[in-house]
Amino acid sequence: ARYNFMHTMRALTKRSVLFVPGFGPLLWAFEFLFLTRNFAKDEMMIKRASEGYKEYPFPIQICIFCEGTRFTEAKYERGVQYAKEKGLKELKHHLIPRTKGFAILAQNCKINAQFPALYDLEFAYPRG
Repeated sequence: ARYNFMHTMRALTKRSVLFVPGFGPLLWAFEFLFLTRNFAKDEMMIKRASEGYKEYPFPIQICIFCEGTRFTEAKYERGVQYAKEKGLKELKHHLIPRTKGFAILAQNCKINAQFPALYDLEFAYPRG
């Protein structure tokens, strides 16, 4: 149901968003997680938050807004090399995604009444 979208939505986003006047404090009040790019700190924060989410009296949505990066040949080549080393499929039009944060969240938020589904959405923008 769409009637309570903000009440049931939580998200992981960059810590710098917290300091956007008006918007940052609003997201903080809605218990969004602000990540620092320090995986040791972020891992603890994600685990603590996901444990807290299990106590909510209603199902929630957790959105991860992955930070995009500019596609360059150098980044693409590093991704291809990484895929070869790890036995992953080489992507033709994408960079290899970073998945540590998602994996921690998925391990701690097993599909149940509180987290009834997992959706993977991707947005693509035309060049220019």
